[in-house]
Amino acid sequence: MWWLGRATLDETAVAAFVAFVRENLSALLEPDELLEAGDELGARLDHVGRDGATVRVDRLATVGTRVVLHVSRPDYTPGPTHGANLVRFLLHRTMPADLRLSLHRDLLACGEQVAALLRDPKLAAAILEGS
Repeated sequence: MWWLGRATLDETAVAAFVAFVRENLSALLEPDELLEAGDELGARLDHVGRDGATVRVDRLATVGTRVVLHVSRPDYTPGPTHGANLVRFLLHRTMPADLRLSLHRDLLACGEQVAALLRDPKLAAAILEGS
């Protein structure tokens, strides 16, 4: 895999990608873990969203994509913690504003039952302010 990557990308990009794959994605939250989490969600998001001083946008985007795919399934039924946890995820301090906006848009496209989960004044303000 290394030689294939080096044929098309610079060495730094290849090293970052290989390190991401080697982590076996174990640092990532599964959609159910995020949606059903309790008080530990903030600490889990800190772990996913940071690697030392570096914000791991790749991890946050991967978790976000998995959540969007999960809630867009025809058999998805919102649980009692899902709305609050989606909002907590989108407002977490490690979430970049552009990723928040993109994930919010994708979640709204999942239908009314998911859109209803996102009705939160703090989230609306963050989306409108771009912060």
